[in-house]
Amino acid sequence: MPVLRLLSAFLILLSLSACGGYRNPRQSVLFHVVNTAPFSSLDPAVEQGNGILILHNVYETLTVYDDTDGQVKPCLAESWTSNATKTEWTFFLRRDVLFHDGSLMTAASVKKSIDRVRFLGKGASSIWDCIASIEARDINIVVFRLNYAADLPLIASSSSAAYIISSAAASRGEAWFNEGHDAGSGPYRISAASSTSVALDAYEGYRGGWLRGKYRRILIAEVPSPERRLGYLQNGKADIVFFPGQETRSGPAGMTGIGGIPAAGPDTADGLTGLADVHRVSRPDDTGSTAKDSYKLTLYKSWQSLVLFFNTEKDPCSSEDFRKALAYAFPYEETVGSILKGQASRSNGMVPQGIWGHDPSLPSFRCDLDTAREYLQRSGQQEVTLTLSYQPLSREQTRMLELYRQNLESLGINLILLESDWETMQMQAQNPDPDDRQDLLLLRWWPIYADPGIIFKTLLVDQGPDKGLNYSYLHAADLSLSLQIASILSLEKRPKAEEIYRNMQQKVFDRCYLVFLYDTAVSVACRKDIERVSINPAYASCISYYNLYNKENP
Repeated sequence: MPVLRLLSAFLILLSLSACGGYRNPRQSVLFHVVNTAPFSSLDPAVEQGNGILILHNVYETLTVYDDTDGQVKPCLAESWTSNATKTEWTFFLRRDVLFHDGSLMTAASVKKSIDRVRFLGKGASSIWDCIASIEARDINIVVFRLNYAADLPLIASSSSAAYIISSAAASRGEAWFNEGHDAGSGPYRISAASSTSVALDAYEGYRGGWLRGKYRRILIAEVPSPERRLGYLQNGKADIVFFPGQETRSGPAGMTGIGGIPAAGPDTADGLTGLADVHRVSRPDDTGSTAKDSYKLTLYKSWQSLVLFFNTEKDPCSSEDFRKALAYAFPYEETVGSILKGQASRSNGMVPQGIWGHDPSLPSFRCDLDTAREYLQRSGQQEVTLTLSYQPLSREQTRMLELYRQNLESLGINLILLESDWETMQMQAQNPDPDDRQDLLLLRWWPIYADPGIIFKTLLVDQGPDKGLNYSYLHAADLSLSLQIASILSLEKRPKAEEIYRNMQQKVFDRCYLVFLYDTAVSVACRKDIERVSINPAYASCISYYNLYNKENP
């Protein structure tokens, strides 16, 4: 699949969208505008960031998590059983699944897919650490033998590292996928891809079929500027637009708004004003007339948090007192209240609301410069310079970091802000020499499946390049042991597991390895004629395009 040809075709599609050419409803095209790069890798064994928006629609997993009832449901697997000790799981597969290359999904496909993830050892591959062996017992029966008891159906619902690919693609490298190839069984195929945009087309062999009302082509484009995203919404060129919760002052002429949709600020006379004005946004319909009241805004719950890591292997952040000085200097209240305008909430512990193990009674840091100064004196540090690495942020988050920098400056700490892309930031964070790493790292993060154990495993326990996000660089044996015990107890004695997880979160707070700054929601604006839009927090900000419905689509 030549990349240049694909990108040329995609540019033609985008030019059509820019002039309104794709607005013919018979084309069944959906234009989705997002605020960040749509992916860092298109390899389903590697990607664990924004790219799951694409992978979630191109690939499928053995199971899926239903956030409405907290249950794991069948997907590529019809059913499953386990032995009494939960150390052997047997999955019975669907018999009607075709991959995009035309091959039939079998137990061998499942084995090769998961073995490939384990072999590569990248991204979220550690979710499969529990596996001792995989056996393709029959064409539609696969058996997993584990090193220890684990809830394998829940793990198999993960938004990363759990996608099943065709057997033929299992020997392919990451570069092959990043050229725009795919090997999934989902309703869409990747037809074009660049660093800032992706086109998906309907996979005609999808077992669910293509009834009237569905969208057969999806265009996803990165538009970092909230002003431009708002413009796409206003002029009717976009069907779905993401406005992250932190974008509360992002519209033209200083607009502010509700749920990430800009509204009039004090210095503007003709801006939009919150949700009511979003509903008044006009869009030319396909006959050239103006369709009033054509957009709707929905604020979706999220498990996404902003996390601040301290490099505990490097002075001065190796000092617990110094880390607490940094924690008490952060402007939490002003960020959530004045800057983000209520579109975020203070975090309580590490487990977000909606996942079992969440405990609102856990303590959290507050902004208290006097207390910060006391801890700084205890640490014995003076006139320190620190570096903080982060990916590009909204202007609101940039203002937040500037306030943090000013607070630290008042304590005699010079904070150097280092903005970079994910690859560059990760390269520095994984430097084998602790002194060549950053001092602090800011990361937007979400658990990839609905279990507190994956939070602690990913952020506090996993070690080594391409494994986990342990950017506090911990080697805490007591936390590792507690995690193992809690993971086993969670299968049969959840209250005891919850108690252990609560104690672990208390230890993390007391030792100040990292700080969950705030939890955020996801705001989505879309045309009112698009029905069945939903976001499952277990899959970050993913929209299942196949589930969308528009009665005007053929």
